[in-house]
Amino acid sequence: MKQLLVTTLLITGLLLSHPSFSQLVADAGNDTAFCDYNWEQASIGGKPSAYGGTEPYTYAWSTNYNYVGHTYYASFLLEDTTVANPVFKGPFTDSAKFYLTVTDADLNTDLDSVWVRFSQFITCTADCFYLIDPGDSAQLGPCISGGIPPISYAWTPEESLSDPGSKNPWAKPLSHTQYELTYTDAIGCEAHWTCIVTVKQSGIKTGDTGKDYLQLHPNPTSGLLHITFTHPPSNSSLLKFYSAEGKLVKEVLVSDPVQTIDLSDLAHGMYFYKWLIEEEVAGSGKIIYK
Repeated sequence: MKQLLVTTLLITGLLLSHPSFSQLVADAGNDTAFCDYNWEQASIGGKPSAYGGTEPYTYAWSTNYNYVGHTYYASFLLEDTTVANPVFKGPFTDSAKFYLTVTDADLNTDLDSVWVRFSQFITCTADCFYLIDPGDSAQLGPCISGGIPPISYAWTPEESLSDPGSKNPWAKPLSHTQYELTYTDAIGCEAHWTCIVTVKQSGIKTGDTGKDYLQLHPNPTSGLLHITFTHPPSNSSLLKFYSAEGKLVKEVLVSDPVQTIDLSDLAHGMYFYKWLIEEEVAGSGKIIYK
């Protein structure tokens, strides 16, 4: 009995002092998602990425990520495919599955995998602005898509909004107000959007489109657009031109009673314009460049 006890202790001590008796395990980490604007901080792998077996370990990361007909491998997406916790070279669209193969000093191997997704947002380049009469309201709306659902919305300032936590609240400000939206997805990634609502002042005759003060002619134009102020503003004003898709394509500072703008750097087509005085919308309309 004494001899059996000694033998058992010796075997137990041998097992504890030689980790090669335990099975090698690879750990690629839990399935995860990152914000695309924080991709520099994104890394994968467990903590640790391997245990058991016999050290030292060697690591090999791989993937076959397909996007719009092209296949990308781990070396294209990761800074180093031979370390335990590699970092990304940059974000990618949608999600990809990465495989980790660990080999120990005795040439035992184990394989594990992890799904990685980057949360990305798409934001329009057009401005969000409304010109309303006193007492009227405007329905706000973000031109943002993407992120990982569900999405939460938080508009500020809240006082003149019907529901600051909805996607499309109604705004009824008493004066010029800039509303800021924080758009947050399920993993805490954020995007931001701004809408401006300007209330017409009763003492300013801007008309529905500002044509009482501002005239653009000829319209349609063959390239040169003449601007005439019937009552020039006391401060410099700005004309912004947008494509039919809502993209800002041209900005011109206008301060003279008569001024000419050359549109030859634009493609032929229809454009919308917005006239601003001290960042407040004083008029809007459309022109045709033929």
